[in-house]
Amino acid sequence: MKTQNRFFRLVLLIVLTLGLTSCSKDEVVPPVQVVDTDKDGIADADDNCPNQVGPVSNQGCPESTGGGDGQITENDGITEEDLETYKGDIGMVLNTRELAKKGYFPVKAQLEVQGTSADFSQTIDLDPYAFMGQINLPVEDLSETDLETLKNGVQVIAKLFDAGGSEIFTETFTSILFKPDPTPATCDPTDLPDLNTEVVLVENTPYYIQAVKYDNNQVMPENRAAFRRILQEIPNDPLSNLSNNLLSMTSTVEFTGDEENSSFFFEAIDGKANHFNIKHQASDSYLKSEQLKYGIVDLGYDGIKVGFEKSDRLNQQFVLHKVGNGVYRMTDAYFEPIKVTSGVGLTVGAAEGEELLVRLVPMNIDWEVQEIETHYLEPLLPAAQNGFSYNSTLINCGSGSLKQTIGEKKNVETTTTVGWEESFSFMSSSTASTSLTLGLEVEGKFFGNGATYSAEATASTQVTTQFATENSVWSEATGKTSETFFSEREITVPSKSAVQAYDAFQSYDNIKVNVVQRVQVRGRNQINNRALSGDQIATQFHFNGFDGVITRIGPDYAEVTIRAVATMDKVFKSKSDVQEVAANCGG
Repeated sequence: MKTQNRFFRLVLLIVLTLGLTSCSKDEVVPPVQVVDTDKDGIADADDNCPNQVGPVSNQGCPESTGGGDGQITENDGITEEDLETYKGDIGMVLNTRELAKKGYFPVKAQLEVQGTSADFSQTIDLDPYAFMGQINLPVEDLSETDLETLKNGVQVIAKLFDAGGSEIFTETFTSILFKPDPTPATCDPTDLPDLNTEVVLVENTPYYIQAVKYDNNQVMPENRAAFRRILQEIPNDPLSNLSNNLLSMTSTVEFTGDEENSSFFFEAIDGKANHFNIKHQASDSYLKSEQLKYGIVDLGYDGIKVGFEKSDRLNQQFVLHKVGNGVYRMTDAYFEPIKVTSGVGLTVGAAEGEELLVRLVPMNIDWEVQEIETHYLEPLLPAAQNGFSYNSTLINCGSGSLKQTIGEKKNVETTTTVGWEESFSFMSSSTASTSLTLGLEVEGKFFGNGATYSAEATASTQVTTQFATENSVWSEATGKTSETFFSEREITVPSKSAVQAYDAFQSYDNIKVNVVQRVQVRGRNQINNRALSGDQIATQFHFNGFDGVITRIGPDYAEVTIRAVATMDKVFKSKSDVQEVAANCGG
């Protein structure tokens, strides 16, 4: 018996050995990839509802709740081509604010568009505060040839007209690219004379005379560089007598408002525009252009000195001439330039020295700024973007009605950011700030219908500075709006029928809006509590290199506009629909 068992064991060992050897020679079969989109444990190939979780007992579909004896099957819904979609705009924006800054106020622009087969020339109205206007061309109205031509750039001749219908300016733009959200074409009135040259200063208010550099139309105030009286009292020293009471530049001024040796009162001379007697605060005496001598030797030029009683003589009259925005030339009454002569001070008629360019800075004015309203151009929209939150065809081939829950809520946030292209600030010993809120209502086409989207942005801005800089940089204004679209809801599908249900959305991304903010500015003298006149406020805007537009000068205020560009990262609208379609159940 033992021999027989051993024999069977040997045979079994041989069979196992042969089997293992045979398996090791077979090729390795790669695993079959199973696709299960809805992760319900049922392969898509065996799942009647591959996009919805359901049990095996219901072939992978959600169990019905409507009492029917079958289940809802789900097929594709509509396509993007089934949605009416706006193709967007192209166009150009014309910016005439540089003319308004010089005192010219165009109200209409005649724009001649050249190089296209169709005529796109237009006469447009300019916004009365933005001094901007635009041509807006819907893409769907253009031929492919003209669309391509306009997008690649065409020549445009702009003629500007004032309220009386007179032509005030013409400019040719050699290549304007027509597109959504275009960069404005800005008119350059360099050759037009500036009409805003009158200087109206505040009586009984001390000013610093701050030196500025002016190069390639760029104004750079020399920080802490102002003028003061030199006092040298060395008996029997001709050089001491030469320099005594001369005005000279200093770089140690702090602009605190209480540095009397560097402060001056300007008294307007009746009947002479921009002519002034100038009084030195510390010495309570007047400036005079006086011949300079070294001992008994005539140096051949005059120096500007303090220490004199007021008189009507021309050598005590000084004139301010506007050179550019934020920079003025100072001359004597004969329009001879005043120079800064090294080692001497302020001179007239000297061969050596740099021409005196200045701005006047009062430090004892309290400023008040209030917002009025926002003006803006309607944006030129890009093509709308489509998307779906839910999109399916629900089919019920059973004998009873079935219900299914579809859809989900979607929360969309829009961020509006306003970047300032223009700003202003005043130098003052006191601090003033304001809060500006820009409100926008953007019109767009969604699913073939017009709709309005509202947004706003707010920023707190400091409008005074205690430093000798020209303008402070305003921080961006931001705002957010949030809206909930779509909803979760129950759909009933009758027996032997089908419904097509979708939640679609359309959006416009990164829309840019040209904006101006109207503000009112008032000023009050800290010493005597008197309100500044509108002309005095306007003058200080010009001294400070204000790059916005003064639109109105009142008796004790000035209105100005400041340009900005608002960017809305997304404008979003939705559409939901359920409609019956053919079920094709057969039978």
